[in-house]
Amino acid sequence: MNWFYSINGQQVGPVSETDFDNLIAAGVLRADTLVWKEGMQSWQPLTAVRPVGNAVSGVPPSYTAPLPPITPAGSRYAGFWLRFVAHFIDQAILQVVIVIVAVIIAVPFGLLTLLTTVGENPQPEEFLRFIPAIILIVVAAIGISFAYEVYFLQKKGATPGKMALGLRVIRTNGEAITAGSAAARFFAKMLSALPLNIGYIIAGFDDQKRALHDHICNTRVIRG
Repeated sequence: MNWFYSINGQQVGPVSETDFDNLIAAGVLRADTLVWKEGMQSWQPLTAVRPVGNAVSGVPPSYTAPLPPITPAGSRYAGFWLRFVAHFIDQAILQVVIVIVAVIIAVPFGLLTLLTTVGENPQPEEFLRFIPAIILIVVAAIGISFAYEVYFLQKKGATPGKMALGLRVIRTNGEAITAGSAAARFFAKMLSALPLNIGYIIAGFDDQKRALHDHICNTRVIRG
């Protein structure tokens, strides 16, 4: 099993188990050195993952300091087109759900009847009584999209579209995304869409394939 470790804010690795032990014996890795290997949810101090009697103790690490971005062993950053297809799948799923909910809301207000008589030149005042229904539909659409994004990212680490393509979202330090980060990412994606989806397009030119909302929320989309 290969290990990664952080020295002076720089990620080093992978190193084999034997080399890892040699680094501990040589004092290169301290008790407070942050380490990670596949299967761990997040970076941990060396002493948290194994007893290290000969490791040198020091000042506990600052978990507020930014760590270098990592991709777990065997993973790569997801490119623009993979992310585009995943987004397309998610939007298709959401549109089906939103249309069903919109119809349920529209029927009691008679909105469907109005839509079927558009060619009959309804009077402007007829539209006014449907404004509450339209507002409810818009609010429901936003709420459904928000719940979809936050639930799946926090529980599964990926939306169904991303899961279908073997993608997942992680934080900069390699940890799983939290509900708070997922919520922030949802609203940041609105900025990515303005104007003309430029915030999404920049993922095709970024070295870590980050869209604007990834930059804002310190997230990465990886394969694997």
